[in-house]
Amino acid sequence: MARSEDDPSLTQTGLVTGSPAYLAPEVASGSSATTASDVWSLGATLYHALTGKPPYDVCDNLIGALYKIVHEDPPRLPDDHPMAGLLTVMMNHDTEARWPMPRAGRGRAGPDRPRRALHRRPGARRPGPGGDGAAARADSRRLLPRAPARRPLGWLAAAAVLAVAAVAAAYVWAGRGTPEALPDDPQPRSQQSSQTTTPTERTSPPVTAEDTRAQMDAFITSYLATVTSNPRAAFEQLTPEFQDASGGFEGYMGWWGKVESASLAEVASDPSDLTVGYTVNYVMKSGDRNTQLVRLQLERLDDRLLIAGEG
Repeated sequence: MARSEDDPSLTQTGLVTGSPAYLAPEVASGSSATTASDVWSLGATLYHALTGKPPYDVCDNLIGALYKIVHEDPPRLPDDHPMAGLLTVMMNHDTEARWPMPRAGRGRAGPDRPRRALHRRPGARRPGPGGDGAAARADSRRLLPRAPARRPLGWLAAAAVLAVAAVAAAYVWAGRGTPEALPDDPQPRSQQSSQTTTPTERTSPPVTAEDTRAQMDAFITSYLATVTSNPRAAFEQLTPEFQDASGGFEGYMGWWGKVESASLAEVASDPSDLTVGYTVNYVMKSGDRNTQLVRLQLERLDDRLLIAGEG
């Protein structure tokens, strides 16, 4: 994931790899990163290359930036920009709607076109009407590549950006394992190895303790950014058992209904038992201010983190 030396990290300990400005929404809300998350991050990097600025301005307001990534529409290029369509399918909140990394790496922003006859195996010919030599020669002339048309200088810039995107894609893939071979590869990677694999046999890389800690830190950051602005959504981040123990949503609002804002001061997550301790500064609707040290027990449900209780 792209990162410069002055990019802020999610924690003061620097355990998160990459700048929060390039995090996918599902990662910013505490879920595990997937190849679809890498597609978003690559799109965010491409947006920075095209506009000269990151898609989200983090600066000193990390919580606000994470809230925007999770809850607001991503920034877009102008509709007439040649790369607008590509970034739309890469930076999409719906992970299923994002293009897979090999397709995004090829940079096709429009619908796929049928394969031309030039992609046939060497020596293959398409017979002309009647099979006569003149028709075959005419057919072969149709298969010859046309002289390139003169293009505006803007396409040169787009081509340079695609080169940057290809390098960034290679960097992302290096951390995700070897991608599947592209359909047009003359010698797929699966044939270069004695052990052939199929897409269904591929597994995600193991989640390390550092990855889990980063997910926990991001989850609690997103939770506190949401709880006062959208308490119903925050309540849904509790396990059903802890929702009942909190007295339902009404009991939950018995406390949070009095809070004007909650600012995270520091956080320390323990991936060994999924507990997280953090210091939070409260501003109450009454005008009072106080600081508390809170400890929560988290629980993983499928690919999500939920609050299971107070530790």
